[in-house]
Amino acid sequence: MALIDENGRLFGKLNAFDALAAILIVAITAGFFLVQSGTYRTSSQVVERETDIQYQVLLKYVRTLQPDVFEPGKTLSVTIRNQPRGDIKIVDSTVKRAQAIIQDGKGSYTLVDDPTDPHNHNMLVTLQDHAMVTADGYVTNGVKVKIGMDITLEGFDYQLRHGTIVAIRDLSEQSPSS
Repeated sequence: MALIDENGRLFGKLNAFDALAAILIVAITAGFFLVQSGTYRTSSQVVERETDIQYQVLLKYVRTLQPDVFEPGKTLSVTIRNQPRGDIKIVDSTVKRAQAIIQDGKGSYTLVDDPTDPHNHNMLVTLQDHAMVTADGYVTNGVKVKIGMDITLEGFDYQLRHGTIVAIRDLSEQSPSS
């Protein structure tokens, strides 16, 4: 006796298409009840809350004649770990010339602006974004944001690729000022 006979019936009794339809209905029903019971989670159940965050990006050794490219209040485009995030707002920016250590001949050292490369700068840029909080951290526009991640900042006339996220602050956890 064959599993499916010449008429398309399982074991000679059940139509194969009807059996597949019944199995599909049972699987969908079981999946619905598993999600409702909390055994499996949907994406809306993973998100604990939404909040605004600020993260700081460190850009080291940026060679430019225009060190003031990051203007607070303007927006720029961000790519985190090669995943485009979109446009976000610049909150603050600090620019310092790259420095070098020079020995003074008496056994001590002095930190001075690097005289060999006057257009070399280190930049710290603070960005503000909206994020979902999950058990795994902050997710902004489908992209995780974590300290140590590589980030690219891009504006109208610049693209700075080798930035690193060095700090993240949840703005909803700020203590109210009195």
